[in-house]
Amino acid sequence: QRLNGGGGELSRVARVDLSGLIPARNARIRVACDVVNPLLGSTGAAAVYGPQKGATPEMVIALEQGLSAFYVRLDAEINNASAQPGLAVLERGASVRDAIETPGSGAAGGIGAMLSVLYGATLVSGAKLTLELVGFQTALRGATLLITGEGRMDGQTSNGKAPYVAALIARESGARCIGVCGQTGAGSETLIPQPFDSIHSLLDIAESESDAINNPAKYLKELDRKSVV
Repeated sequence: QRLNGGGGELSRVARVDLSGLIPARNARIRVACDVVNPLLGSTGAAAVYGPQKGATPEMVIALEQGLSAFYVRLDAEINNASAQPGLAVLERGASVRDAIETPGSGAAGGIGAMLSVLYGATLVSGAKLTLELVGFQTALRGATLLITGEGRMDGQTSNGKAPYVAALIARESGARCIGVCGQTGAGSETLIPQPFDSIHSLLDIAESESDAINNPAKYLKELDRKSVV
């Protein structure tokens, strides 16, 4: 009996059907994760990113319980399906518990964990990988200042997000780093003085949130005129 979609249904899973799984065929997979959060726990996918997407405290508890229950069922299915092709986790001797505690396993709602469990994928920092591929360190050579940012800078920024990783690399090269964002949130103060020298929000000078969203260029220029850097 198939369940409806949605995280709230995960607690009702009786078994996981892996019969349609595409074999790994000795492929080596790297997953570029945007955050380093594990799947479960106080820093996991549900607890940290559920509220960001509109989940209430009650929903977060249900999502957490659902994810935990689902992986208990998945673990049982893997243990009962040693002949299943494609289960790279069996070939590598990894456990479901190890996979879901790996940094990045909570990325994208748990896709990191699933690829790690079923295909033995290696989870890597997406920001580091992307910056490496575009030659960021080479471009930074000789620079004395990096200006970077995102829509909202808060405590979650340090979970491996691109501006944070870029700032760390800039610091290692001896450059100062300024953060510019639409707005700041709880925990943004922990990003100063390392790796950011300072962080500036458009909401600090805009008339309202909608004003900042509709006129970002205007307020970026104003920040520049005020010589925030």
